[in-house]
This record gives sequence, structure tokens and C-alpha cells, in this order.
Amino acid sequence: MKLFDLFSALSKEELRELKKAIQSPFLNGNKRMMSLFEVLRKHHPNFTNEQRFREKIFQKVFPEKSFDDFALRRIFTEMTQIIEEFLLIQYFRKNDLKKHEQLLNIFHKRELNNLKAAKTKQIHKKIDQTKFLDTSMLQTKYQLETVLYRNPTMGYLDKHKHILAAIDLLEQYYILEKNLLLTELIVVERTTTEKKAAELQKTILPLSERFIEEGHINIQLSSDLLKMMDKNNATIFQNVKKQFFKSKEQFTLNHQKNIFFTLISYAVYHFNINTPNADFELFDLYKKGIENDFLLNENGYFSSANFRNIIIIALKVNELKWSHYFLSNYGKNIENQEILPLCNAYIAMKEEHFFEVVELLNGTHFSELIDTLAAKATLLTAYFEISLQNNNFHSVLLSYMDSFLIFLKRKNLNPSKRLRYDNLIKFLKKLSFIVIEKKSDALEIAALEKTITKTKNLTSKKYLLDKIEALRN
Repeated sequence: MKLFDLFSALSKEELRELKKAIQSPFLNGNKRMMSLFEVLRKHHPNFTNEQRFREKIFQKVFPEKSFDDFALRRIFTEMTQIIEEFLLIQYFRKNDLKKHEQLLNIFHKRELNNLKAAKTKQIHKKIDQTKFLDTSMLQTKYQLETVLYRNPTMGYLDKHKHILAAIDLLEQYYILEKNLLLTELIVVERTTTEKKAAELQKTILPLSERFIEEGHINIQLSSDLLKMMDKNNATIFQNVKKQFFKSKEQFTLNHQKNIFFTLISYAVYHFNINTPNADFELFDLYKKGIENDFLLNENGYFSSANFRNIIIIALKVNELKWSHYFLSNYGKNIENQEILPLCNAYIAMKEEHFFEVVELLNGTHFSELIDTLAAKATLLTAYFEISLQNNNFHSVLLSYMDSFLIFLKRKNLNPSKRLRYDNLIKFLKKLSFIVIEKKSDALEIAALEKTITKTKNLTSKKYLLDKIEALRN
């Protein structure tokens, strides 16, 4: 329900402000609204649309009446409208420039030319003082220039100046926005068609050159990001990374995050294809992302996926001490706390505390399938390591492999994803018989290593190859 969705999204501070708004006759003329607010606040942020809950609300708001669904829906609609107006007021309070923009539009529609001219100068001054260079700011400046040249009191020379300025800003906006959109397209597709590649070369990038020469850092960065993703160019990546963190204060936080996650996407791609040092580059980016709050969502939390990936990469580059520090200091800031046992298991695995891994993950349930698969794969490798230390656990390992295979068959997995885990189980089983039962020779080990290396759909490939290397030594 819309009302419940809106109300549950409000913070405690916003609820305090909303209460003041409801008490104001400007926004609310219904005396029962405060009763509705109090009963909703009592259950915030967890609501249910079940009939019993609706009847309970009605009884609190209309104690003298028998249940009337129409009356309840009507007061729900009123509260929804009040919250929407409240959110708009809050938005304009926090976005001073947007507030002035809307006032300028009002003055323009009412033909209040003197007020419009004064407001235009005020907005121009605010824009000149701002350090942000994203597309929304270019759009705002363009709209201001159009208001100025359409002002009937404007002289010919001034009108001409503002028309040229508007054209220039529109061109900047077009280039910047298209650079960013095409970069995102490459991130999604990982490649471009010949037609798209030709478009990049023949239209967008050449248009950027003039603005780059004039020192427009936003166009420079967006163009370099586009070249970086299109060409997979490591030199451009390093230049963009250096330039971005040097000049990031000139961009809004939203724009900063867009650039940052494009850099992350580049580093992840190269990590996945085993480019040398890509793991260190990714770890360095994650640390910078943590320092600058780029990895936090609007509610100040890490997503489960980001938090888990940070731990994985930190351990990959042998930053065990840092992993403990990160988990200890930021674990409370995970959006979904259920991921903590898996993150602790990764660290325990790195420390070779295999029984601790089993204790952490055995019987633990996750709401996301990707986390369940990661936990099962980690638990599988822990059982494998334990069986290497004690042959009596080999039967436990084989039993867990069978249960894992049954789980994979029951789940509606993408065939490619399922094959990754099927192959892990298959190769670990072969390795277990080689190591535990000592039924192999050097040629068989070399053949297995070659097969594993060539297999594309395989999770934990490096782990398997490391085990073979250890076996050889």
C-alpha cells in the first residue's frame, strides 16, 4: 500500500518533522489525522495490509464508529497527500537552488519581469559560487540563459550573448550526458557493436575536444571514462582514477558515485579475466570508496554484495588484518546483517580455521540465493580441507557433495551458473581421491590441472589450481 510504503521510508527525524506538519493547519484540516499518525508511528517501519491491522487502525482513528473501509481509505489518501507535500517541502528546504528555480518559473508565468530579473541574478550568483559540474547544473544554467534571452526587457546585444551561452551549455550537456550514457551501455554490455563504436569515434569524442581544450574537467573525465571502457585501456584508467580523486569535490556526490562505480566496473572486469594486479587495483578503489562514503546507500548502509566483495578482495591481496578491522568497524553498517557469518567464514578460511567455518555456516540460512551458493561453496572447501587433515572426514565430504548437487538440481539456476558449481564439486571430488586415496601419478595431476585451467564455467578456480600446485610440491 502506498501510504505504508511512504511512511516506512521516513526516518525518525523525518517523523518528528512530519508530526509538526500535521499539526499545522496549512497542510492539515482533519483533526483525526494526528490519531492516524500516532498509530502508524507506533508500528513504524513494519506494516501489514491484513484486515485485522486495518480494523485496529480504524478503531484508533474512529473509536465511536463501526468499521468502514471507505472512510479508512479516504483518510489514508489524505495522509498520503500530506506526506507527499511534506517530502516536497523537505526537498526544497535542502535544495536551495531548485527552490529558486521554481520561484523563477512562477515569476515568469505571472509576468513579474522585475522579480524575474532579480531572481535570475540571484540564481546566477549561486551557480557561479557552486563547485559542482554535473549535468543537472548544466541544465539549470541552460534554463537560466533561455529565461534571460526571452526577457522582453533584454537589449539586442545582451539577448545575442545569452542565446550563444545557451547553445554552448546545451552542447556541453548533450556531450556529457551522452558520454555517461554510452559508458553505462558499455558497462552493461561489456562490448559495443561496430555501429556504436563508430558513433563514439565520429560524433561524441571529437565534439568533446573543444571543451577539453577550454578546461572543462567534467567533459574531460566523461570522455576519458568512455575511452577507458571502450578500449579497456589501463593507462587511461590510471589517469582517470588520479584525475577523479584529485577533482572529485567539483562534482555532486551522485555524480561522484557514478564515476566511482564505472572505475569499479572496469577493475572488476579485469579481476574476473585475471589481469595482473587487478586485485590490488580493486582493493585500492574499495578503500577509497569507503573513505569517501561512495559505497553507502542513501540510508548509510553497505549492500550485502558490496560488503562481501570488499572482504573477498581484501583477503585476496592478503590484507587479513585490515579485513578484521573492516568487519569489526563497519559490520554494523550492513543493510542485511545475515551476511556477517559468511564474511566471518571467509576470514576463518583464510586463517585455516576450517572447523570454525563449518560452525559458522552449517545450518545458516540466507535470503539471497547468491549468498547461499557462496556459503555452500565455502563450506565445501572447508570440508575438503578437513578431510585432507583427517581421512575419516572423507565420507562427510562426499556426503556434502551429494547434498550440494541435489540442492543445485532443485534450484532454477541459469545453466551457466549451475555449471560453475557442478564443476567445482566434480574437480574437488577428483582431487580428494588423488590426495586422500593416493591413486594418481604426475601425469594424471598434470592432466587435471590442464582441464581445470581450460574450464571457463568454474567457481574457485584459483583455489583448485593452488591445491594442485601444493600437491605437486
